[in-house]
Amino acid sequence: ETCRPDLFLSVNFAGLDRYGEVQSILARAKVPVAVWCVDNPFHALSGVKTNAWKDLHLFVTDDWFLTPLERHGARSVHHLPLAAHPDFFQAAPDHPELADRLLFVGHSAFADKTAFFAGLSIREPLANEARDLLARGERPDFGWWAGRLGIEPFWPGPQARRAGLGAEQSGLAWRCDIIREASATGRLTVCGDTAWRDHIQAPFQSLPCVDYYGPLAGMYASADFVVGASSFLLPHGLTQRHFDVWAAGGCLLTDNTPGLAIFPEELTRPVTFATARDIGKLAHGLKNQRPGLIRAWRELIGREHTYRHRIRSILECIA
Repeated sequence: ETCRPDLFLSVNFAGLDRYGEVQSILARAKVPVAVWCVDNPFHALSGVKTNAWKDLHLFVTDDWFLTPLERHGARSVHHLPLAAHPDFFQAAPDHPELADRLLFVGHSAFADKTAFFAGLSIREPLANEARDLLARGERPDFGWWAGRLGIEPFWPGPQARRAGLGAEQSGLAWRCDIIREASATGRLTVCGDTAWRDHIQAPFQSLPCVDYYGPLAGMYASADFVVGASSFLLPHGLTQRHFDVWAAGGCLLTDNTPGLAIFPEELTRPVTFATARDIGKLAHGLKNQRPGLIRAWRELIGREHTYRHRIRSILECIA
């Protein structure tokens, strides 16, 4: 009402109503609108009722979605990965109890998962097929589930959630495998919700959930290794840990997501595992390389992969 902003930036369509009224008001005021989909964009779009979203500047953290979004009519779609929070570069190892341990951080389910997937289910033969893929080091992600279920188009309507449920359940099984195998080292700490104990019978130490802006950076810096798992809801996606752990001075062991292609192979290859069974051997073999890897990764993240870089990319693209 009092000024004309240079940009209206939404994360996951927050602040934009499902019928396009807010977008129409902004268009009339000639304010450019960008949406950064940090999660699965078709999940975010499943409640949208207007075609107007196709006129927005869309940014996705996972480049797998570029072609499907364009196929659905999006006119301006760009790849924009996650990045490091600047405060993580100030982290110090302040949790000595984690000094010789592997650390896994994460929830067993995203908020309101049950309500989001209400009325949907997975047939047991498909779930078993997905489990077999995991055992072979393959990824039953959103794209795989969409293909096996014959889901296309993904919008309008909530049908993309069917593939999402399969991917989410496969992702849970994958994270359980990772925790189970990392526990075999005898030195795993899991920081997350209590439901992990319901899913996994394994000897790991538990810590309660912590605030992202609180002690997490210091925990990353303190642990011997942080064990990460990417989300199958994003076939080529990365997580905050792919950036924040290195920024904090920690060392990340990551599963083999195609999203790692944005980083140099000489840095990703030593810290990547294909199956959960590889985790213990990988951690044991990295002892001597760990300090050099941390230095190289930290320099790379600071030079190219902070949220300052991402906001600059959005502004340059809009301009």
